Amino acid sequence: MSDEKKQKIKIYGASDDLIEIEGDINEEFSAFLDENGHIAISDGSLIKVFYNGEWFFNVLKKGLCTIIKRGILDKDNEQEYSEELLLEGKIDWIVYGNSMAAIK
Repeated sequence: MSDEKKQKIKIYGASDDLIEIEGDINEEFSAFLDENGHIAISDGSLIKVFYNGEWFFNVLKKGLCTIIKRGILDKDNEQEYSEELLLEGKIDWIVYGNSMAAIK
């Protein structure tokens, strides 16, 4: 069994132009110019991001980390506005377009 620390990270969309990264890596990526981009993760995962009034995340290639996908409710608990990805595993960096977040 490995003693290597596993990172826990949550990815979701906020507003109409932000992709939020929370957990062991924290970042806010602007999707203003590219709402339909890709997220690459150091474990080998590749995720397609799509926005059409709601945020969707399609796992194109699953890497070594565990990925759980679920919807989240808006502030009034009435409807989903963004899917949410929960990742756990060895993750050193996350890239969206030409923006990067990494473990410090």
